[in-house]
Amino acid sequence: MMRRLFVLVHRYVGLAIAGFMILSGITGSILAFDPEIDAAINPEFFRIEQPGATPLGPSDIAASVEASDSRIWVRYIPLPENPQKAIVVYVDTRRDPGTGEYFDVDYDEVFVDPVTGEVKGRRMWGECCDRRNFVPFVHKIHNRLALPAATGRPIWAIV
Repeated sequence: MMRRLFVLVHRYVGLAIAGFMILSGITGSILAFDPEIDAAINPEFFRIEQPGATPLGPSDIAASVEASDSRIWVRYIPLPENPQKAIVVYVDTRRDPGTGEYFDVDYDEVFVDPVTGEVKGRRMWGECCDRRNFVPFVHKIHNRLALPAATGRPIWAIV
């Protein structure tokens, strides 16, 4: 009787874990090529006007991004990996001086031409269900099942 119970528990726990592993394998396979996939799906974000020209410095890029929207400030600018493509600048919202509340901004990534400082596009990292956010959403599924971090990460850790 006890053996039969353990066999059933082992079978269904194994099947449940297999589902997680299949999901992890599929999303991990996509993420192995995430820069290429993102550039292919969203060419308007990454295409620049003067490939090969001398890029602006980080402070000039930050000033250009902040000038495009007074409700944001630049949090992080990674060093460009490929001077032939736009760079991703990560932003946060400023506080509204009138209310003291943070402005409501629907993006936290800004794609910038490193030569001209022109903003090529914006998106909210990890939002669901449109072409612009496919790769970040796959990251979110892969790392935490698209759940809030406090819930999704412990589930992955247990599995």
